[in-house]
Amino acid sequence: AAGLAWTYRQGIPELIAITSEEPDIPPQKEREPARIALNLILCGPPGTGKTYQLKEEVAREFLSVNEDGLGEQSHRYAFVTFHQSYSYEDFVEGIRPMAPKPGSVGGITYEVRDGIFKHMATRAMNDPWNNYALFIDEINRANISKVFGELITLIEPDKRVSWNESESKWEGGIQVRLPYTHAQNPDAPLFAIPDNLYIVGTMNTADRSIALLDTALRRRFEFREVMPDAEVIRRHGTPVIKTDAGDVDLVRLLHVMNTRIEYLYDRDHQLGHSYFLGINSYADLERAFLKKIIPLLQEYFYEDWEKIQIVFADLEPGEGESAGRVRDNAIIQCRSIGTDQYLAKVMDYDSTDKTLYIIPDAIAPASIIKIYEG
Repeated sequence: AAGLAWTYRQGIPELIAITSEEPDIPPQKEREPARIALNLILCGPPGTGKTYQLKEEVAREFLSVNEDGLGEQSHRYAFVTFHQSYSYEDFVEGIRPMAPKPGSVGGITYEVRDGIFKHMATRAMNDPWNNYALFIDEINRANISKVFGELITLIEPDKRVSWNESESKWEGGIQVRLPYTHAQNPDAPLFAIPDNLYIVGTMNTADRSIALLDTALRRRFEFREVMPDAEVIRRHGTPVIKTDAGDVDLVRLLHVMNTRIEYLYDRDHQLGHSYFLGINSYADLERAFLKKIIPLLQEYFYEDWEKIQIVFADLEPGEGESAGRVRDNAIIQCRSIGTDQYLAKVMDYDSTDKTLYIIPDAIAPASIIKIYEG
């Protein structure tokens, strides 16, 4: 049948006319699909181990080993982290300045350079019998439509080219013209994405809700939630920290705080279990509260200190005169000042008292234990 297709010649993918002749390429074993979706995003609150899972579990699907099975030979994947300034030129292809070589005549020159995605697509097409992957950390921090461009269509499974083993060529799918490559060379082969290139991203749902993502992106990716799991602390950490005031149960502590956060905010802003991994002493736990947990809750509940006090059980429960009063062993203390003390002499101001909240320099063990007791 007449037409065009990608073929594999001496390690280089090439677009040629389809003929009845079969390329003289030795037979290869059939490629086995990876045990993940072709386009996948691991999403969840901060500290739930999304990047860890990507590196330690998913990446194992894309390792080449020696024939004797001993030792890693090469990685069939690449990592990239998206950010607000990341662009199509960084990801697919773009014009890059080239410094003049020592001793050469002339100034800076410019040339079209492949981005990380096009580079990995070429690697995958050069080796159609193995799976390759591009891991994108913080995928929701960039402008997806701007970064992916025309690739947002090509990454769909039914739009990719597939390898025909019997005829030794890439076929099917959709092939497109790239703005930089084909502007310089209109006769260059069209670009396509092979079905052995997996795209796996991570997404912090506290930064941006899935609902706010580009609709095209949500439709083309499968989403796997990676939520807080307090049992990870029991399996891989130190679940109980001993102190003079009693034992601190980190599993119960995380569960109770997340229950309150989910009620006061939502499930996407819970605390990940990694905040309590690597804690082997009370000094470690106190440091985690002062340097990580309290600042994160400040960001979640901006200027709403009472909600942070509720998460920490800093307010007296129940009914009556004492209900809602700040406990003596509260983590977030507060004090009230009268405005007439400071403003009456300089301006006419409402005399209503103002509450000032105090972030501690140190936290007593009993103040943490009371978060989940009772």
